[in-house]
Amino acid sequence: MSIFLTILTTVILFVCPIILLISIIGHIKIGSLEINLNNLEKKKRIIIGIVSAAIWLATYIPITNMTSQWFGSISESVSTPTIVTVEPPTPTKIPPTATLMATNVPDTATPTPTITPTPTITLIPTETATPGPSPTPLPSEKVIVLKGTYLMGSNYNEARNFYPAHNVYTDRFYIDKYEVTNAQYAQCVEAGGCSPPAKFSSITREHYYDNLVEYGNYPVIYVTWEDARTFCEWRGERLPTEAEWEKAAKWHPSSSTTTRFPWGSSFPEAAQANFRSEDTTEVGSFPLGQSFIGVHDIAGNVFEWVADIFEATYYSYSPEINPTGPKTEEGDRVLRGGSWSNQFDSDLMTFWRFYQAPDIAEDNVGFRCVSDNPPQ
Repeated sequence: MSIFLTILTTVILFVCPIILLISIIGHIKIGSLEINLNNLEKKKRIIIGIVSAAIWLATYIPITNMTSQWFGSISESVSTPTIVTVEPPTPTKIPPTATLMATNVPDTATPTPTITPTPTITLIPTETATPGPSPTPLPSEKVIVLKGTYLMGSNYNEARNFYPAHNVYTDRFYIDKYEVTNAQYAQCVEAGGCSPPAKFSSITREHYYDNLVEYGNYPVIYVTWEDARTFCEWRGERLPTEAEWEKAAKWHPSSSTTTRFPWGSSFPEAAQANFRSEDTTEVGSFPLGQSFIGVHDIAGNVFEWVADIFEATYYSYSPEINPTGPKTEEGDRVLRGGSWSNQFDSDLMTFWRFYQAPDIAEDNVGFRCVSDNPPQ
C-alpha cells in the first residue's frame, strides 16, 4: 500500500504541473508525444488548469511538512547528544606507585609508623580576653602531626594549581585544634602585641569582635596575613606551611593514606562543615567534619592564611622535604580550607588552593597557628 501511495504521489507531483502548463499555452510536444488542447474552449482549459493546480498543492503541502518533520527529527537526534553527569572517581588511598619509600629521604625522614589515635595536647591561656566581659575561651589546644611522608596536591585536574600530586615529607609539628578565636586574638590586642581586626562586625552581625560574650569562641576575621603571622609569633609559634596545613587536613596517620575531604572521600553534608551559609559559626561546631587527626573546621567556617607565597605551578618543582613555598619576598599568600561563603563541594577539598593579597582583610578569612615544639 505504501509503495502504491508513493508512486501515485510522484505521478501527481510531476504530471499536474505539465497539465497546468498545457492548459495555459494550449499545446505541448515532448518527443513523439503531442498534446493539443487548443480545440477546447478557453473556459474549459482554465478549469482543467485550476483543478490540476489544486491537486498538485493538495499533494505537495502535506508531503513537504512530513519531509521537514522527518529530516528535523534526524538532525536533532544527530546534533543533540545525551549528556550524562558523572562524579569524578573518589580516591581512597595513595596509589602504590606514588608511595615514597624511606630510603628516598634523609635519615630523619623515617616512614610513618602505625599509631593509635593521637591524644589532644592542651595549652591553658593565662591572659584575660578583651574587650568587654567574655565567657571562658576555648583553650589553645594543639594536635600533634607526626613526621612522615604523604601525598600532597592532586591529579584531579591537570589544569588546576594543585597539580600534580607529589610526595612530601614534613617533620613533626603541633597544629591548633581550632581556628584562632575572637577571645584569643583579643588577648594579643590587649597585651599590645597585635592590631585590632580591620572591622569589628561580621557579615550579619554589627557587633562581632567587640561582643565576646556571644562571639568570643567564634573565629576571628578581618585580619590580614601580617596580622595572623604577628599573632602566632606573639604566642611563640608560626603560621603553618601549606604542606603542613594539607597534611593536617587529609592525612590518615594509622594507614598513611590521604582523602579528598578531612572526614574521608564522601562529598560534604550540612553536618560536616559550615559552608553555603550566611556567617561564621562557633569553632568546633561540626565534630563530624574533623580530620583524621582531630583538627576541627579545617574545611569551611573561614579560609585560613598559611605561610607560603602563592604560585600556580609551584607543585611542579617544589622540594620533597618540608617545602615552604616559592623563594620570593613578595606576592599573594595562600588561603586554604574554604569558608562559610563557599557554594561548591570542591571548594572544601583538602588539596584546593586559594590565594589573596596579604594586606586584604575579609569577613570570611581567619587562621590557625602551629608550633615546632611540644607545648609546655
